Amino acid sequence: MPREFAFAYPAAFARLNDLALTALPSVSGTLRGAEADHVNVDGISRVWLIETGGNSVPAPLTGMHHVVTYPAGNVIVALYERQPPRNDQLGQAEALGASAPRRETG
Repeated sequence: MPREFAFAYPAAFARLNDLALTALPSVSGTLRGAEADHVNVDGISRVWLIETGGNSVPAPLTGMHHVVTYPAGNVIVALYERQPPRNDQLGQAEALGASAPRRETG
């Protein structure tokens, strides 16, 4: 169902990437396209997950933490963000002379 939202409201989804889509419908010969079994979120700071047909929070993503969930009937929209480095990782980076990573605000 979530991919159908993009079909129904293309302007609202135009700037978003469907991370699970590996082949467009026209390439895969299907109405919904082909999906990946595993999604790589390396280099991505924020992910919105849309889950339909249930009332559970989508599974956590490796290296990301759950920020907020918006339930609406049988649709759940959840935001995940990249986890900031732990204190021990910051100390190691500073010991090596590297500047500590900064978290984007605003």
